[in-house]
Amino acid sequence: MSDLLTAQEAAARMGVSERTLQRMRTEGRIPYIRLTGKLFRYDAADCDAFIQGCRTTEPPHDGSRPGHSSHNVQSRAKPREATGFMARREARRAASR
Repeated sequence: MSDLLTAQEAAARMGVSERTLQRMRTEGRIPYIRLTGKLFRYDAADCDAFIQGCRTTEPPHDGSRPGHSSHNVQSRAKPREATGFMARREARRAASR
């Protein structure tokens, strides 16, 4: 059997946080070995295979539409009048009288 890694070692090897590794485990995206109820180990070969499976040659998709800049996008929502809690409470009290 190849090297078994702790969560900290596996996360560092994959370049993700331990929390992300935990989420990947619970989502079934990476194989793991459960030694006890809360003790997990990861096979180094599985970590490497996961990384290889993530490789792509496609350009990253930034979510913007062609011809539109993805930065400095202003909201099209109408600005709302800023009212504080006290002003809203007084308005409700006045309406109920």
